[in-house]
Amino acid sequence: MQNVLGTLLFTLAVAFLAFLFGTAVGIFRFYPYAPINDAYTAALTVLRSPTGFGAAVDQMHHLYPTRYEESGVTVNRADSMQPGVNLVTSYWWQGNRWQPAARLIDHEG
Repeated sequence: MQNVLGTLLFTLAVAFLAFLFGTAVGIFRFYPYAPINDAYTAALTVLRSPTGFGAAVDQMHHLYPTRYEESGVTVNRADSMQPGVNLVTSYWWQGNRWQPAARLIDHEG
């Protein structure tokens, strides 16, 4: 019982010291106040966006509109390709929004 009581008191003392350190950081604004405050501000910006979390992330990742919808470079030379499929990771249009996804694409697209 005495061993458990010592462990409990030690844990409470460490938690109290961590609380005091966090309070001092908040009041006196020394390191690590700036990174914690930046993370807190960024999280509030995303969570308080009027269109929701997903739309805020989409706005951050897609700053410029695409020039051509659903187009890109296409070279179909079967003689210069290896057999098999390629794993492509990107943002893909799914439903009504862009979603990160991975796709397996063969030589026919």
